[in-house]
Amino acid sequence: MRTQEANNIHISDYLTKIGAKFARTQMGTHGLEYVYHTPLREDKNPSLCVNQDKNIWSDVPYLVGGRLIDLVCYLNSTDSVSDALRILDGLFSGGYTSVSTQPKQTAKKHTAKIEIVEIKKLYSFALKNYLQQERFISLKLAEIYLKEVRYKFQDKNTVFYALGFPAGDTYTLRNKNFKGFGGLGANISIIDKNTDNILVFEGFMDFLTYLEAKKIQTPQHTAIILNSSSFIGGLISHIQKSGITTVDYFRDRDDAGFRTLEKLQESCPDVLINDKSDSYKNHKDLNQWWIERSKAKNAL
Repeated sequence: MRTQEANNIHISDYLTKIGAKFARTQMGTHGLEYVYHTPLREDKNPSLCVNQDKNIWSDVPYLVGGRLIDLVCYLNSTDSVSDALRILDGLFSGGYTSVSTQPKQTAKKHTAKIEIVEIKKLYSFALKNYLQQERFISLKLAEIYLKEVRYKFQDKNTVFYALGFPAGDTYTLRNKNFKGFGGLGANISIIDKNTDNILVFEGFMDFLTYLEAKKIQTPQHTAIILNSSSFIGGLISHIQKSGITTVDYFRDRDDAGFRTLEKLQESCPDVLINDKSDSYKNHKDLNQWWIERSKAKNAL
């Protein structure tokens, strides 16, 4: 079997062949994803995601991914493409599902699954209440950085609304029940202050929390919001080409947050990376710390 043939095999077919346990489907940034339990370890929270349109995979907490051959190498602890091809040849000698023979999937390759219908000033009472009463973010601050975005899922007419934070060519969307991206072109968000030391946040709620806690409306240093741990490459690229000397990283205190910290340290050895999560050790993230602090203060 040749490399091109191998990459035409659908990743979900391979995972089914090796008995990987399927968990659920979800809407990812670029389309429908199948989520599996990773065969390499016991994972209570399945994290091996397969994009059905692009036929690519990612093991989110470990910041790895790619095409089918990359996955075969990853799961079999080898760097040899030849070994991977032999494994696939043995599994699929009786035939396989070729991605190139599925024109309907290919045609949808660059189609957004979530369509933005309207962008306007923050208006909805439900969104304002969610911000103020559940996230403890003031409207005065929210109106500077957030929009109200109305959106719908492809092939459905129901329109939903969410908080929208600019993220690349689109918006990251958030309400009480949903978190995702509208359209295509999501990326990191940069609030550029032209400083060589920067603040990094995993999500916009943590960024707004930082401003609330500091009682300021704009950061004194350049702030970068990842919007997704999968965009760590964009952050690293920005750091490497911008002469950044110091990073204060307000990461989530989970596996994905720790992996992004390791990736930063590994990719930017000459940059001082400060793990600021030590200041909220007993909390999942900066916003959770702020929520509990605010509730305790209001209870007095």
